[in-house]
Order: sequence, then structure tokens, then C-alpha cells
Amino acid sequence: MTQLNSAGDKLQSALRARLHKKETRRPMIELTDQEKAKCLELIKSISESPRRKQRAQILLKLSEDASMKSIADKLSVSNPTIQKVKDRYLKDGLEASLYDKKRSGRPVTFTEVIKGQILELYRDGSKWTLRTLAKAAEEKQIVKSISHQQVKNILKEKNAI
Repeated sequence: MTQLNSAGDKLQSALRARLHKKETRRPMIELTDQEKAKCLELIKSISESPRRKQRAQILLKLSEDASMKSIADKLSVSNPTIQKVKDRYLKDGLEASLYDKKRSGRPVTFTEVIKGQILELYRDGSKWTLRTLAKAAEEKQIVKSISHQQVKNILKEKNAI
């Protein structure tokens, strides 16, 4: 009987210790008042992307000491997503955790000279569609290959359309 009591006492002691730890546990991240305000502002913004809003919500929930499971359930996100936002905040700060990193992408293929030649071709007086202008630029060997969308972007950049 005494063995049973001592086992029960150990269990109760372990439970009390666990509860005490939980009560004194710090939040997963600690946001400053300014960072919390920025997150709230992002969440309420009409023009912000849903991804940024979701990241701001994750950060706020993490600072409120919500569990990963409760955040995942409430915001319909995966645990790896929550972990990634948390890790980026801890490593690089608020801005890095809210915004995507710049991506290298493909280098610029059209120089200012080429863009100027396409613009000159566009202004020669002919009626052009974007597709016929792209084809004409290829035929005149201004460029090896160009899509109508790239032509559109060049003309927009040069304020021609």
C-alpha cells in the first residue's frame, strides 16, 4: 500500500511541476508594442496580401503563447508554415518574417538599346498589335526571340501605351 501511495505522490508531484512550468512558460516569441501594432495594421489593411496577413496573425498568436496546434487549426495552416514564420522572426526580425525574400530570377535580357529599337519600330506609323510587333522585332533581328507580353512590358515601361 505504501508503494502505491508513493507512486501516486510522485505522479501528483510530476503533474504539479508540469502545471507550474506551463504557468511560468514564456511565449514562443515576444513582440514589442510597435511590432504588435504593425501586425494589427497589416491584418486590417484592405490592400495587403492574404499571405502577409496570415503571417501577421501567426506572429500575434505566437506572442500570445498559443500552441502550434491551436494556431494551425484556427488559421488553417500547417505546422511547418508556423515554424518557418517563427524561425524567420527570431533570426531576422519582423520585416523578414512578414515579407518574402527577393528572388534572383532571370537576368535582364533586353538592354536599353534593344528597348529603344522596339519603341522606334512601334512609332514608325504602322498599326501594330503586340504579336505583330514582336514578330517584326524578330524578323528585323532586333532580338532573337520576344513574346508579345514582353513587348507590352517594354512599351509600358517607355510610356508608349
